[in-house]
Amino acid sequence: MHRFVLVGLIVCCHMTRVATLSEAAGPTEYTSRIGDSVSYRLNVSVGQGPQAKSYPGKLAYQVNAKRGSLIELNVNGNVEGKIPSSFPTITFGRNRSSDRSMLPSLDRVTITGAKVGITARGEVGLSDRDESLDFFLGPLGQIAIVPLPAPGTMQWSSSNTIRVTRSSSNSWPPAIGSPFDRKRPSQDGTLADESYQYQAQLLNDGMVKVAHKYSLTAEHADPPVKVVGNGFATFDPKMGFVESLEMSRMIQASSNGAKIQIPISVTLRRETDAERQAVAEAAAAAKAKRSAPFTQDERRKWLAALTPQASRFEAVRAMGELNGRDPRP
Repeated sequence: MHRFVLVGLIVCCHMTRVATLSEAAGPTEYTSRIGDSVSYRLNVSVGQGPQAKSYPGKLAYQVNAKRGSLIELNVNGNVEGKIPSSFPTITFGRNRSSDRSMLPSLDRVTITGAKVGITARGEVGLSDRDESLDFFLGPLGQIAIVPLPAPGTMQWSSSNTIRVTRSSSNSWPPAIGSPFDRKRPSQDGTLADESYQYQAQLLNDGMVKVAHKYSLTAEHADPPVKVVGNGFATFDPKMGFVESLEMSRMIQASSNGAKIQIPISVTLRRETDAERQAVAEAAAAAKAKRSAPFTQDERRKWLAALTPQASRFEAVRAMGELNGRDPRP
């Protein structure tokens, strides 16, 4: 039994203005300045308590161009999940192995050089890639893109009709969890109703908090699935990017008479200038090391680590050093 994925276009969407913010707050928009960039550290948790699984990752955006009403962002990122496999990784029953977890695993996701086009208010109008996270979390490259309030708006809502289909990348009864894919239209799968309710708040430090409530219902899926959750993002109008984000989801399903609930949480925070500088310096140092030739003493050291008496750890490290460095001329 495979997990669900969402494939298809938004076929229904509406936005309703309910209340207003003070116009004195001014427009809240994503930056369109060419070259502006931001990087984040994120974490996806599956489950709660000591048994929870944690999947760290990184995400980075850079403004490439302004094309009409769309701001074109270059996106790079990854989440360190498990390597996707078509083979079942979890078993149930009295003979279940003690080293197997009843929690589903998150597939590893990596995006490099993806392009996402957004409006100044964070509406996605273009995406050339669809690398998505499991558990209905959506495309990795859009995690830190949240909708912003229109001028004078404090509350609004949106609803979508999407399709739920099965994924063969990660097996787990009762076949729940999925990525979003609104890029390719599809007639396969089951229709599901998805809705958001948003509320914006201007904070004392000038940041804008955008809170949301979320629900998804796929009544005709096998098994029927319901997802509920909430969260909030803090947007920095001066920088023109999201500063931080927290959200939680509860996936609910029934399989063979048993009720299953899987809690999911996502946290994201902007890297500080010091953290970004440290990452850049580490990358530069690694590049310099790779291009530096071996000395004779270094070569003898790593070749000695390949002898049968050396440990496996030493041998693996030696192979990495020997293969990752330029030989001495």
